[in-house]
Amino acid sequence: MGDSVSLRRLPPSTRSWLRTTPRLLVGLTLAHLAVLALRIPLFTSLPGWFWHLRNKRPKPWPLFVGLALLPAAVLLAARRLGSHRPGWVLAGLVCCGTLLQHGLALVEGRGLDGMRDRIVHAGHAEFALVAVGQKSLLDVAAHYEEKIENGELGRYAHSKPPGTLLFYMLTERLARPLSTSSDPVDRLEGLRDLAALAWPAVSMLVLLPLYWLGRRFVGCEQALVACLLYIAVPAAQLITLHTDQVLFPVLLVSTVWLATVACAQDRPWLAALAGAVAYLAVFCSFQLLLALPMAIGASAAVAPAARRAARLRRCWLAFALGFAALFLGAAFVLDYDLVAGYRDARAYHREWKDWEPSLQATLGYALLGYLEFAVWLGVPLSVLALQRGWRAVRGALARSMTGLDLPMLVLLGVFLAVGFLGETKGETARLWLPLAPLCCLAACDRLELRPQKQDFDSLALVVALQWLTVLLTKVRQDFW
Repeated sequence: MGDSVSLRRLPPSTRSWLRTTPRLLVGLTLAHLAVLALRIPLFTSLPGWFWHLRNKRPKPWPLFVGLALLPAAVLLAARRLGSHRPGWVLAGLVCCGTLLQHGLALVEGRGLDGMRDRIVHAGHAEFALVAVGQKSLLDVAAHYEEKIENGELGRYAHSKPPGTLLFYMLTERLARPLSTSSDPVDRLEGLRDLAALAWPAVSMLVLLPLYWLGRRFVGCEQALVACLLYIAVPAAQLITLHTDQVLFPVLLVSTVWLATVACAQDRPWLAALAGAVAYLAVFCSFQLLLALPMAIGASAAVAPAARRAARLRRCWLAFALGFAALFLGAAFVLDYDLVAGYRDARAYHREWKDWEPSLQATLGYALLGYLEFAVWLGVPLSVLALQRGWRAVRGALARSMTGLDLPMLVLLGVFLAVGFLGETKGETARLWLPLAPLCCLAACDRLELRPQKQDFDSLALVVALQWLTVLLTKVRQDFW
């Protein structure tokens, strides 16, 4: 397969937007917006619903209006530049996504605290406190389980591998020039300030591997559309200063992209690098084990028909060796057992959530998780991604899979696994956020953007509905 899959070769029936789709998008989205605007306790009445209704009045109003118009300006700029200058468009989208996060925090009228409070008062703010109290990154990595057993690392670290805490510690080291002294209190303030200023930009770096991955399957123009859609995801804009939003998406998408390029170009060394990145991802969060099946599915989809089996064997073996090299290195050098850590963290999570392994609980919380993720992904994107998934299922049944069909089938399988095997009670908007970029890729393939006016109008409709959802979620059901 070349650098992209030409969608012009697809049958007209698969390229056309269903006549019912715009009505479905508008109708469902307006219903969701009405629930938010009128503060109807439709979702909050559900057992286990995590997000409370709030009433945040924007201050100042001109800034709020400016935020409402910024995506339109970016959309018009993207249309003018298109695929002729993708680098400029991509850079603009990264900057826009960063500015939107800061702007949405500033409309609270509290300056930097509108963003900073997430790392001061939220539960995961404990990581910042623990990071300041630790003297050495190597010491934490080498004695992580021991420190957990001693209660030295707090409650939240017990459910995570070492990488999450090490990311906070690395940020604290980088923030030391901002501190007025070496006092722990000043160092903590420096960490919080740097995270509030810089982490939104770090979170938008996921657009780079998302674009590079997307152009393999849907072409440059639609890959840019996927990036544009991601910056209009409510969860990506509002669940800020959490590693689930800042770090995990870029690790997952980078793993999938590297594995895909490795198989497309028959570069086993690149597959080994993808395996190493996959281990680093899992070293930061056990939930990023999801990157493994996604990498396998995407790489299999781009392998050329000629000598496909031999190429996949080489690349998948190299991927496994790259993962195993870091796994064994951590085991021997840091004395860290990833498998044992996973089992311990899962048991701790199950006990913390008071999980009851019954059919009723599993089914109920799975459906709750899907509903929560759908509204925080945005109703338009959820509908489009589901339609693309259904198209992949039909392609598989007809034995005529093309383009994104195989990765979409794997993504559907991943969602079934996290929903029914994840043993979690809500908060899936944060926990499943690393999968949101891939949902945007699916949605953009369903849009099948072309330079024609009607295609641009369909994209503008989706972006407008998504951004209205972001704004109303901010003032009526914000993350914090």
